[in-house]
Amino acid sequence: MNLFEKDLKSGHEASLIIINTFIERNIFKDIKLHQGYNKEFDAIADSKFKLEFKFDRKSVDTGNFYLEFECDGKPSGIATTQSDFYCIATLSCGYVILNIPVSHLRELIRKCKFRQANTKNQDNYDSRGYLIPLNVLKEFVISEQ
Repeated sequence: MNLFEKDLKSGHEASLIIINTFIERNIFKDIKLHQGYNKEFDAIADSKFKLEFKFDRKSVDTGNFYLEFECDGKPSGIATTQSDFYCIATLSCGYVILNIPVSHLRELIRKCKFRQANTKNQDNYDSRGYLIPLNVLKEFVISEQ
């Protein structure tokens, strides 16, 4: 299994953990995954909220969540999402699940001077993103498993 396939599998597993957590905690009653690729959002909750699922396996080591805003020289991620919420899973002695309104994330980006990073994504495209310290996002933690 190559790195892309491993990341895809990990991301899918994290999405299912996020969905189950939301249902168990009555945050959302019904979540339908978008079928196929959709760069605007990953799922619809309660027939009205668009959700974007993110899994950052490196965050446990770096202490930062990588929030992409550009890929291959084009706007992407937080710059193009149509989602209402970013639903993030990180690993720290189990999964930590966060649910963050996109409007709040965008406001944080405007107010704070987060460091930016350049990297390669799993498709080997140039990716640029903000490095957001996880402690900045702690108020959005809904579950630590």
